[in-house]
Order: sequence, then structure tokens, then C-alpha cells
Amino acid sequence: MTRRLRYGLNNCEAVGSQRITGTLVLLSFSTIIGFLLTAAILNSAVSDNIEAFSILVVVVMSAIVGRLCFEGCSSA
Repeated sequence: MTRRLRYGLNNCEAVGSQRITGTLVLLSFSTIIGFLLTAAILNSAVSDNIEAFSILVVVVMSAIVGRLCFEGCSSA
């Protein structure tokens, strides 16, 4: 008996309903992302806005990469 017949198709149904904000919320539970967001808040408080903005860009880019990985799961 083949594996597909035994276990069924490989699908990720919940991934399609997840938005980028949901991915950001999931990333906020990560320790490293928490440190980065704390650093961005502290940098903006010290008026170092360029560095705070660049840290936030890194966080958003990691959310986009995470989203693309989730979408790749559904096409597998």
C-alpha cells in the first residue's frame, strides 16, 4: 500500500487563512524577535530613528519569509 493511500494527501489547510499580521504575532513569541523589537523601541526612545527603522525592517522581512515558507508548504 502506498503512503498516500494510507495517510492521505499532504495539505496545509490552515495556512491559507493566515494573514501577515498573524505571522507577525507568531514571530513576536520568538525570543530573538522580542529582543529586536525591544531594541527598536529603545532606539526610538533615544531618538536613533534610523536604527530603529532598520530593526523593524528586519522583523517585517522575517515575517514575509515566514509567510512564504508557510505558502510553500501548501504547494508541496
